[in-house]
Amino acid sequence: MAITDFEGLRKRFDALKKLNEKTILSGWIDGNGTARKAKENLDYRKKTGKLTPALREPASNSLIARTLNYGRKEGTTLEGVHYPEIPARPFLRFAMERFRAIMPKLERKYLPQIINGEMTVQTMCEELGMRLKDCITLAMRDSEKYEPLRDATVHARIRQGRPSATPLIDTHQLIDSVTFEVK
Repeated sequence: MAITDFEGLRKRFDALKKLNEKTILSGWIDGNGTARKAKENLDYRKKTGKLTPALREPASNSLIARTLNYGRKEGTTLEGVHYPEIPARPFLRFAMERFRAIMPKLERKYLPQIINGEMTVQTMCEELGMRLKDCITLAMRDSEKYEPLRDATVHARIRQGRPSATPLIDTHQLIDSVTFEVK
């Protein structure tokens, strides 16, 4: 589509401006606030050296993802509940590396369509959100990049009827709940 007047040019610039104003988030929603609360507790422990109380709520998928991605040091809650160390398995870093690698190809494909009015900004952002979500799930499945599960974890899974020894994938709760949002 050729630009034949100033109005057509303005519309194309407006579309690019709208694209620049968009944000694409991908991951997990912290539905019950446990990821936020756990981060506050961690910051408090680092600052004061004091123990913090247990969360007393089921962990949100956001908290589970954060813990698996960054790992967790062994510790004890204020109530004396012991929790084990979990090694970091940085799947989000690998997902972003993969996404950054494919982004130039996606830009070459979609930007001309935006400029020519053949695709809306929202459609492009939703497509990019899906691609980012896919990069996260692929990174989670790429288990050879991560420290293997400890024998105790594998044995616990077997006792619970879940024989998978693959890091990051146990019940599929986390990998199946990756989502994205365009703002």
